Parts: sequence; C-alpha cells; structure tokens
Amino acid sequence: MSIFDKLMAFFQNKNPDKIAQQEAVIMQKPTTKYTTKMVNSVSFSSDMKTLYLIDDGRAIAFSIDDKRGVFIGTLKGQITVVTGIGPKGTADESPSGDDPGMIASAAAAAPAVGKTVKLSVKGNQYTTFYNTENQFLAIIGATDIDISISAPEEVKCEHFIFDIKNKVLKVRRIGNALEIQELDK
Repeated sequence: MSIFDKLMAFFQNKNPDKIAQQEAVIMQKPTTKYTTKMVNSVSFSSDMKTLYLIDDGRAIAFSIDDKRGVFIGTLKGQITVVTGIGPKGTADESPSGDDPGMIASAAAAAPAVGKTVKLSVKGNQYTTFYNTENQFLAIIGATDIDISISAPEEVKCEHFIFDIKNKVLKVRRIGNALEIQELDK
C-alpha cells in the first residue's frame, strides 16, 4: 500500500490494514496467458522496389523490379509469395528474338487476367494489409507526398482491394509504376 493510499485512508477514517488485505487478495488472482498466432503479411520497401513477406519473425525479400514479377496468393489462409518463372531481367526491357510459337503457347497457358491496376510510385508510398476472414489484400497509398511544416490542405489516399481467396496477384514494377494484375489460380 502506497503512502498516498495510507494518507487517504487516514483522512477518510478507514482502516489501512483492511485496505492492504484487500489489495493482497486482488494481486493474488490468477492470470490467464494469451497466445496469439500471427498470420503472414506483405509490405513494400520505401523505394517501392522490393516486396517483403513477413513470416514467423523473418522478412523475406522479393524484387518486384523484375519482368517476371512476384505472385501473391494464399495457402490455407496464409499469404504466400513466389517469384515468377522465366528469364530474369528488368521489367523495362523489351523482349528480343520473339518466337511466335513460344508466344502463342505462353499465351494459351497464361491464366485469365482480371482487374489490372497501375500505380505511380513517383512521390507516392503504398502499403498493404490482409483481412484473414475474407482473404482480401488491400493496397493503400498516400499519393502526392509533400513534406512541409504545415499540414496539407487535402490528404489524397488511394485504396484497392483484391480477393486473393480464388485469385493470385502478380506484382511488378515497370519504370515509375507498380503494376498489379489479378489472375485466376
């Protein structure tokens, strides 16, 4: 019992020993341990060239500045990220020596493309969050970032929501734009 509590008890004509006994009973109540299980998450680097999969205390980096891009999906409710397959190179490169037969077979094997979003990363910053219940991945961005002493007159924020329960997202950076394609699994 603190000095302050003893003084308050004295001035209120309360028995300080009885108050101390009540405090001891309160402190002896059993505590319940809570265990939480954190789901995976993904995050963009500040330069918007890397996507990180945060999994069990690890941050696994995936370059999105590659023409193959990365794919974001779910596996038993957890977010998963994989690098696209194919020859490595920057997304700005144009293909050379295109073989029409290879292009036709690749197009036939490619999954159907749903919604495609292109986001400018010049002066903008984006982040993600994942809703485990509905398996939605949202990308939220602060656009027209202007650092100044005064508060901005109008805050601009873009948001895009993707259902990744039955879809996969292909994410890649092309120049100063972030391209996000929703693909069938």
